[in-house]
Amino acid sequence: MLQSIAATFTGNIQFDNFTVFGRPQPAGVLVSPNLTAYADTGHSSMLAVVDFVKFEWTDLLFQSETYNIYKSTSPISSLTGAAVQKIAQGIPHGFQSYGFRPYSTNGDTATLYFAITATESGVESGLTSGCKKGPIKVKTTPTMKIKYVADFASTFVLDGLDSEFENHKQYQIVPENAGDSASISWTPASEDLNFKTTVVIDDNYLYISADVTDDDINTSSNFQTWQGDALEFFIGYYNLKTLKAWHGKNFQGTNGDWRIGFNTLGNVTLDGYRADPVPGVQFALYQKLFGGSGYIIEARLTLDSLAAGNDFGPVINGMQLPFKIDANDVDPVVGGDVGRTLICQVGTNPFSSKADLDQEWVRPHTWGVAEVIGGGAAVETEILKPYEYKLYDNYPNPFNPSTTVQYELKESGLVMLKVYNVLGQVVSTLVNETQNAGPHSIVFDASRLSSGVYFYSIEAGSFKQAKKMLLVK
Repeated sequence: MLQSIAATFTGNIQFDNFTVFGRPQPAGVLVSPNLTAYADTGHSSMLAVVDFVKFEWTDLLFQSETYNIYKSTSPISSLTGAAVQKIAQGIPHGFQSYGFRPYSTNGDTATLYFAITATESGVESGLTSGCKKGPIKVKTTPTMKIKYVADFASTFVLDGLDSEFENHKQYQIVPENAGDSASISWTPASEDLNFKTTVVIDDNYLYISADVTDDDINTSSNFQTWQGDALEFFIGYYNLKTLKAWHGKNFQGTNGDWRIGFNTLGNVTLDGYRADPVPGVQFALYQKLFGGSGYIIEARLTLDSLAAGNDFGPVINGMQLPFKIDANDVDPVVGGDVGRTLICQVGTNPFSSKADLDQEWVRPHTWGVAEVIGGGAAVETEILKPYEYKLYDNYPNPFNPSTTVQYELKESGLVMLKVYNVLGQVVSTLVNETQNAGPHSIVFDASRLSSGVYFYSIEAGSFKQAKKMLLVK
């Protein structure tokens, strides 16, 4: 077209976007992109200022690459440095921005350093001068508090009364944000939906007492847990402070990350909808008989049952857990609702208009942070856990028809993960690729197989190990 008018056209032509035909697309080069990072602020629905760090970069040309973001309290000269943690991983091509909300015990101002890398086909790019930023000073958010009380089990009762929690209510966790259509008129004193939650921990259990205000308690099975009425807890059963890599997007329960809901139909649910018994979880829900409308939730969750490898380890004073609460509300009688109209939250990221976090409800590294305080026998520690080669027991086991296999790699390299029958025949190859060091998981779907004993085996470098699983249909 331009050629046809070239002889007569005078003036200037300005291009916004154009496509070149007849030429191959330039090949992608795996290199860490230049990073822009700075402190910014967002606002919750209560107009409270939330400080966070904003990241921006330009994508590579692969279109299938993902990005990792690292954090440190000192300048980053190596990705394996003692103070360096991978705080976000698997950020997909096309985002070119991200956000990180830092937490600390008292909400102090922190001085932090960051770096970004790219990963393609299991290979990660190295550090460059342009991919690193810092120092950046940012106001942190105070951690939510979980009170350590030795042998709290001896006083805890699932009775709808919370007298055993009375001495710990100064650490109550309340909403900081509200969303959906009814949030326009929502305030911290709202009778439509609200909650006050006290969380206690001892060496074996996590205990929850939640006082939920709700002016129309749902009794219909037409609504899933994420639609209401329910309280959902997003919890990682491990210590963030000891991880070299925070957990990225993963399946329910994988690596100790859980989304457990308690709804007004009396069900424990997973993933926001599925009524499913959760190992080691006991709870009771009681409708309020006095003191306003709503309901009381009490729960006891077994730490080892929910931790990866069924080993939560010692409860450490100052340990930090990923933590988020969603309260979901539907008012079918009072409001004539046909779906959720209000959600109250704490531990979320109320700056989505400035940084897309890509389905944060399934990304534990974007959840808030709860900190264990007090502790008697608990001991302070800040040691970052090095990676090691490890193959965990699959969960659940026995299973039908799927189970999750979790493992950890000390170093990057080729990984082979296969499933065998009792005759030694390979029935499934779960992994055959180069993977980065750190924790990994994969779901094994055995729906095409018959009941029986199977074995799964991993080979990574010089590491080899096999474990047994049982399929029961």
